[in-house]
Amino acid sequence: MNTHEQHERKASHPSTHPRSGHWPTVQHHFVKDNPLCAVCKRGHDEVKLNVHHQIPFSYCIELSRPELELEPENLVTLCVSGENHHLYIGHLDDFHSYNPDVQHDIKHYANKSKLKILNDRQWRLKKQHRPQPAHKMSDQEKEQLREYLNVRFPPSGVHQYTRNKKRQRNSQHYDHPHSVKKHKNLD
Repeated sequence: MNTHEQHERKASHPSTHPRSGHWPTVQHHFVKDNPLCAVCKRGHDEVKLNVHHQIPFSYCIELSRPELELEPENLVTLCVSGENHHLYIGHLDDFHSYNPDVQHDIKHYANKSKLKILNDRQWRLKKQHRPQPAHKMSDQEKEQLREYLNVRFPPSGVHQYTRNKKRQRNSQHYDHPHSVKKHKNLD
């Protein structure tokens, strides 16, 4: 790999942006409060766990919403060993992408083996249509995702009570713009 390719690879890697100094504390407390993989229900005594960002940090940076790195409602505990639900459910088999339907899929694939997940027609379709990396999104895709984020996670300038009411009201009525469920009848 030449120097240019190495730079391109590094620049496109999701974790090249500096993390908040508060991230280690948030991560520690989140795993303490959510000590099991949300899919397989195994704990750190059986598997290695990861705090997964439902909307990855690189997308939040690209959309000028870095505070979502620390937003508990944007986090979920997933295993990285064993069935590796972090990769297959959280990222649809590509760490440069993510699963817009992660909450649905956590329930849908609960306690299913990696082999069953990888052979599932619905999962393969989602993998095929997963969002592209944040830096490759069109301006229109970024705007759609920004609108979704502003509904699901209202900017901090909004009063906390209003934010919670908006989340309750809108989370059930506003599909993620990249959701395969929105475009295909999968359920």
